[in-house]
Amino acid sequence: MTKKQRNSKNTYVLNLIILVIIFVFGFGCKKQIQDENYFPHGGGSWWRYQDTEMPGYFIREFSGNTLIGNINAQNWVKTFYDTAGTQLAVETNYVLVTDTMVLFYEDIYSDSYIYLKFPLEVDSAWTFLIDDDPINARIDNKEDLTVPAGTFSDVWLVRYDDPENEETRYIYYAPNVGIVRDYAIDYDSELVYEEVLLDYQAKQ
Repeated sequence: MTKKQRNSKNTYVLNLIILVIIFVFGFGCKKQIQDENYFPHGGGSWWRYQDTEMPGYFIREFSGNTLIGNINAQNWVKTFYDTAGTQLAVETNYVLVTDTMVLFYEDIYSDSYIYLKFPLEVDSAWTFLIDDDPINARIDNKEDLTVPAGTFSDVWLVRYDDPENEETRYIYYAPNVGIVRDYAIDYDSELVYEEVLLDYQAKQ
């Protein structure tokens, strides 16, 4: 084997090793957004809910962005209507979806409420603070759920315990839909509120 052939062979082997390293550490370890489809947040998305304790309904929709500190959050507008469809009130909350979590802000001054942490797994748990009070979140299970908007499979049920206010909140997230049911009970097992999905248009 000539020197030129040896050099050519060594170059081939070296290139092969580099390709293997790129595949293993590049593609094999590539970070991907996990379960983001459980909280669709594209522009033009809307969801219509009914509060079972009150007449009328409300619509959630994404519309524009707002800077909260150095965070560019999406405006999540909530518009209330009476049973005749007359608009009653509008409030704006804010959402930030990252590759690790979904953050909800009641207003631009509030602490963030961690709706979801990715990846989604049964018994996955996290804690966050609202006004210095801890909220303990845990994914209870995955199940099928029927609401007025339809029957959904692979729905994650997330439980949020609020010891300070003696309440527990439950939110059900369906793939490619988002929140399909949201309710809270107090420590006496009395219903605080319940919201169920009537219809929707969800975009990624």
